[in-house]
Amino acid sequence: ELAWVQMQLKWGYYITPRGFGMCAGDPNLVLVSTQGDLYLSRDGADTWHQIMNVPVDILEDGKQVRGYRSNGCEVTTCMRYLFHPQEPRRRYILHADLGLSRSPDGGLTWIPSATGSPWGNTFYNVVFDPDTPGRLYAAASSRHDIPNWTHISPNTPAHQGGVVVSDDFGKTWKVLGTGLPKLPC
Repeated sequence: ELAWVQMQLKWGYYITPRGFGMCAGDPNLVLVSTQGDLYLSRDGADTWHQIMNVPVDILEDGKQVRGYRSNGCEVTTCMRYLFHPQEPRRRYILHADLGLSRSPDGGLTWIPSATGSPWGNTFYNVVFDPDTPGRLYAAASSRHDIPNWTHISPNTPAHQGGVVVSDDFGKTWKVLGTGLPKLPC
């Protein structure tokens, strides 16, 4: 059973060094950690279940959408947690590595939300258009964790980014304008 990062982002995480553990009192209880997922087996590694969150169907604006409810085991950096100023039940988490998640129900459930952005790895900031409630602007990049000392080296061609805009409360994104350098934003 794959975690949402594998199902929706299709990332190829590998098992981390020391990412395998076994219960000394119960050899059937086994835990494995990848770079961003956590899996548990209760039958000696015959079957595995992701334990990062709980998959759920969410009703958003009258439509069923696949999303997730947290169980407290997310493995990522949270850059910001935002409330939509005109509709405070809409919430947003800006992530490193996972882009953006949105919640239509006050933070009870979450939907991955970087669709359309060519730079879905990290959303560093989102601002809300005060005149158009569904319009959001975001600074996005394919380079993660810029504020941290491990990511202050020079950019490579893979380290792109820019400004994206959404007109549907962050469900989909498109690049804003042309002519800006495609660099982390």
